[in-house]
Amino acid sequence: MSSEIFINSNQREIRVALMENNLLVELFIEHNAHKGIVGNIYKGKVTKILPGMQVAFVDIGLEKAGFLYVGDIDVVDMLGYEVDALAPPPIEDEDKDLPFEGKPGRPHHDLKIQDILQDDQEILVQIAKNPLGTKGARITNYITLPGRHVVYMPTINNISISRRIEDENEKERLKQLISEVGNEGAGYIVRTAGQEAMRSDFESDVSFLHHLWENLKKKSEGISAPHLVYE
Repeated sequence: MSSEIFINSNQREIRVALMENNLLVELFIEHNAHKGIVGNIYKGKVTKILPGMQVAFVDIGLEKAGFLYVGDIDVVDMLGYEVDALAPPPIEDEDKDLPFEGKPGRPHHDLKIQDILQDDQEILVQIAKNPLGTKGARITNYITLPGRHVVYMPTINNISISRRIEDENEKERLKQLISEVGNEGAGYIVRTAGQEAMRSDFESDVSFLHHLWENLKKKSEGISAPHLVYE
């Protein structure tokens, strides 16, 4: 008996067919709408600000508006404020390298959300948590772009190392490498895959992510909210 697997994918769905002796015995279809959207970047429009909860609702083109807490707003990038940065704790594990929800390097500030945002303001946001039940997606204004060896944080001036990298000498080597090849004013999290990686590996990663960010910014400037910018 001969068995074959055929895979077909497009923007809407992925189809996997199992054939035995030229007969279809199983068909699996996954619609992209069912996939998680964490990490997607959108240009959104502020639709409502709730000072009592210190949260804003942002139309990002999905069924429900995303909600943005004041602590998830990058005031340094948006307002140009100079605020004290928090010392970055080590990353818990590789799957949590993205600095969502109070992860490393976020500046501390006491600003109120109503003093930062205004109705109908267009802002760039990233999905931090998928929509759940009646709640829309949790979003953040801190943009992060994951690469093979590093996670790039274009608006946070900080260098962190994955907690899974335990050797102190290796940590120092990695910090020194990133400080040399990274872009000034940007932040990086060295992922577990970066352990023992060469300088050329980081140079390639940093260059790709930097150009990706520049292209995303340029794209976002030429579109109106709500609009998907990157997935």
